[in-house]
Amino acid sequence: MATTIALANATSAVLAAANATSAVAATAAATQPISGGDTTFMFLSTLLVQFMTPGLALFYSGMVGTESTVTVMFQSFVSLGLIFVLWVVVAFSLSFGTPWISVGGYYFLGDPSTYFMLRGVTIYEPLQRASQVVVKGFPGMLFMAFQAMFAVITPALISGAFVDRLRFGPYMFFISV
Repeated sequence: MATTIALANATSAVLAAANATSAVAATAAATQPISGGDTTFMFLSTLLVQFMTPGLALFYSGMVGTESTVTVMFQSFVSLGLIFVLWVVVAFSLSFGTPWISVGGYYFLGDPSTYFMLRGVTIYEPLQRASQVVVKGFPGMLFMAFQAMFAVITPALISGAFVDRLRFGPYMFFISV
């Protein structure tokens, strides 16, 4: 009798361990590994694109008169801060969130609540949406930063067209919209 109970307990322990092992294996299979090479390449690419903003400010400053140099540099650097904050708060969700608005069968905008203020975007795992990996090989936070740098450089590129034509307040409104 005691041997039967001990055997039953041992069997249930082995089954519990097997279930735990299979759950861990299923979780490991569901999460994609982070590649060191891909992460390094994306990090360096993000860094280079970020350095384009001050480089562009210096380039535009050399093309304008001395009275507009500070304005051009200020517009480029403020666009870096403002657009990055807007990207983190809502624009990343509009770009990469769960499909929300479709036009003619094509998804136009993502749901703003999917990644609102980077909720669900992690540092050590790939970006996931509805339990599916969106980007493989590098962290979701790095993907967000890489895309943010292109959102930042876009208004900085067009700021050269506004030199001495647009005051700073309307420029801020324009790049915010």
